Amino acid sequence: MWRPKSTGPLDGQCSVQCQSGRLEDLERDAAAGKAAGGDHCLTLQCKPKPVATPRKLRPVDKNGAAQPLEAQCTCADTKRVPGGPPPHSVDLLRMIRRRKHLNVLDALRLLRNHSLTWASPLDKEESSSLVAYQERVFSIFHELSDEALGSYNWGRSRCLHCHGGGLADVVFNKMWRQSYKTLVPSLGAAYIPLLWRSLTDDLPHNNATWRKRLVAAWAKLDHCHLHFTIFMQAHVGQLRKALRKNHLPMLDMQNILIFDSRGVDVLPAFPIPLARSAPLACPPGTRKNVSVSFHGGCTEILRHPSTGIRSRLWDLFRDVKDAHVGHCGDLNPDFVNELCASYFTLSPPGFAPSSFRQNEALQCQALPVIISRSSGDAPLWLPFQDLGVDWTQLGVVVGGEAALPTLPARLTGILADAADIGARMDRAAALAPLFSPEGLIEYVLYVVAFYKAR
Repeated sequence: MWRPKSTGPLDGQCSVQCQSGRLEDLERDAAAGKAAGGDHCLTLQCKPKPVATPRKLRPVDKNGAAQPLEAQCTCADTKRVPGGPPPHSVDLLRMIRRRKHLNVLDALRLLRNHSLTWASPLDKEESSSLVAYQERVFSIFHELSDEALGSYNWGRSRCLHCHGGGLADVVFNKMWRQSYKTLVPSLGAAYIPLLWRSLTDDLPHNNATWRKRLVAAWAKLDHCHLHFTIFMQAHVGQLRKALRKNHLPMLDMQNILIFDSRGVDVLPAFPIPLARSAPLACPPGTRKNVSVSFHGGCTEILRHPSTGIRSRLWDLFRDVKDAHVGHCGDLNPDFVNELCASYFTLSPPGFAPSSFRQNEALQCQALPVIISRSSGDAPLWLPFQDLGVDWTQLGVVVGGEAALPTLPARLTGILADAADIGARMDRAAALAPLFSPEGLIEYVLYVVAFYKAR
């Protein structure tokens, strides 16, 4: 995971440790403050040790089949980039301004192709072997298919969102299954296609069936191969808690690139938007006539009853001109049209630090006002900073309840500056495609291609 330097409490910190793949070691090292000094952490890179003997002389079993080299597979330390962003970082806005015919998704495809042109290509035998391994991964996790996990329901009977379907990972999984025979050889990696929310979010984790199957299947992975997986509305910390509740061991995450939408992990991960499978779209001709909007549930009360951020918003904005801000729990059935008509939309934390709203705002070309529980201007988890997305140049980023009283005047000042608000809206329009399932696909493929090439 990477965070840029900020003025908030995250200065000089990295929330992950860069020297071990064991979760217990990562937590211990982070607690000891070993990451101080502004280092930014990437992810573990594993590969087989160089073997002096040719492939045909590898150990064979009694049937003459070549033995895998798991025993010789070692992980290098996570790479550090002192005082700077990770190597795959790029400024997409600058790139598309220089090439007028590009949009951000075209730019990501171009970057992926560029990465692959200077990577060492797999030979025919290696390509066939890796495709066969991906098919083995599909088979390993067949009991944890999208159909099975997406239809799994938990919680109270009236809980309409207590299932693993309907998120952008479903779209990625479908794309990968259709195209893996081409993508696997080019990217040099196997994808683990799980809807993680069903495996981590089913509080209070009383049903251990899925996780027992997960642990049994995971043990069959060959960690000498590079893997990647997408934690959509889930994260590794939740997974560990769920496994612990069921008296199951934590999974071995070595040589696995983690794309994470929730952002409270101790393992290195790449931030991605918390997104649904179908992006929002504005009706043609929609005009902006709402200064700032918010209608949402009181979800933070479930986990953070003392925070009170959402409950304070109505009172703060009730006198702001053209504001549509409701009481906590006061939902708007015309939510999409309200979002499309808004210049700003408030995006407070809910059940977790990240929210759908901050990304749905950009789908509707509204500017998200991201409110973190932590103090200072340092939210916990914002995607695409490694693509040059500066969230403070889109909407506004604030931290903690202490910053709330100044927020109405801050937004009013931006709205009064025609040049400022115009530049922010232009950036939002250019970056909006990133916050769709297609944007997720292109970002993940680019990052995997980059590290495969290295």
